[in-house]
Amino acid sequence: MPHRNRDEQRQRLIQLSQEIQTRMARAHYAAEWSSLDLTMPQFRTLGLLSTGAYRMSEIASTMGISMQAATSLIDRLVDKQLVERHHDVSDRRVVLCRLTAAGQAEIDRLYAVGRSRMDELVNILNDDDLSVVVDAFEILAAAIERYACADAGESAGSATHIADTPTEEHPL
Repeated sequence: MPHRNRDEQRQRLIQLSQEIQTRMARAHYAAEWSSLDLTMPQFRTLGLLSTGAYRMSEIASTMGISMQAATSLIDRLVDKQLVERHHDVSDRRVVLCRLTAAGQAEIDRLYAVGRSRMDELVNILNDDDLSVVVDAFEILAAAIERYACADAGESAGSATHIADTPTEEHPL
């Protein structure tokens, strides 16, 4: 394999990451996603809410949409009984959105499909290749943590997201 400079390696990693995501989605998730009867923004919102309760303004900001669009999006998810609204106990004027049990079950089902597909893929790897992939993922996980900490430091105090304590990791 020819030696690549840092920029070429960065570009190749991004390209490979996109290819992996696209191929996994095409090969394994299409049927499961289509069975949800959700738009992509609705699916993304469920994914966001799987990390805890959010204010409507946080949903709008995170999704990059207006408050009116976020309200409409949440209304449709409430109608599907996947999301519910609750008043914040410390400030009754604040409405928090969170997954219902049915919404969490849908997210859990999709994550289970992802874990199953990843297990099938990992079974194809020999022990040496698996070790290299695990090491690479450990490095990426540590980089993501450093990035999240740096990002949290920049926005400290501005977020009001109320995270639930996860009972299970959800790789997506």
